[in-house]
Amino acid sequence: MSVYKANDVIGLPVLDLQAGQELGVVRDVLFDEDWTFQGLLIEIKAMFRRGRFIPTDSIHAIGDDYVTISHVGAMLPLEGTEQFNGVKAGPIRMIGKPVITSNGHRLGEVEDVYFQTEIGSIIGYELSDGLLTDLLEGRKAIKHLERTRVGEDAVVLPVTGLTDQEGIHLTEREETTNEK
Repeated sequence: MSVYKANDVIGLPVLDLQAGQELGVVRDVLFDEDWTFQGLLIEIKAMFRRGRFIPTDSIHAIGDDYVTISHVGAMLPLEGTEQFNGVKAGPIRMIGKPVITSNGHRLGEVEDVYFQTEIGSIIGYELSDGLLTDLLEGRKAIKHLERTRVGEDAVVLPVTGLTDQEGIHLTEREETTNEK
């Protein structure tokens, strides 16, 4: 199964395999309210054209250099996609959102989202703890856990299931706290 980083997909050109024509550029990765992958928001290469939506089942492939679709008809109007959450836009956007454990420990801010198209869900997050920390220690990558909640103001991770192997340095108190 292929794992994608949303920021690597955003900015890729979209190619119509049937016509061999570049149609536009990916502007966001869209998820529903349960954070299940729904498709891609595309900026069209024509004047006076609104963005378009490519649903998951119309994506032929996401490659290193292009997103491919079988034909231009696979792109849909944006109507009906307003409720989708994006990595960068939408009712609840993910980038820049603080990540907090259920017992109040701030882990950093979401800088990127890892997802799989085959299972249609988010599988993890890349976190930043500030520019200096990113440069000195690198960014943290953590798994999306079953009881993770993405809200308007924060991503809340249950302490149960977090381990030091995921780049999170939990205190003894956090490791032994029982969740309510």
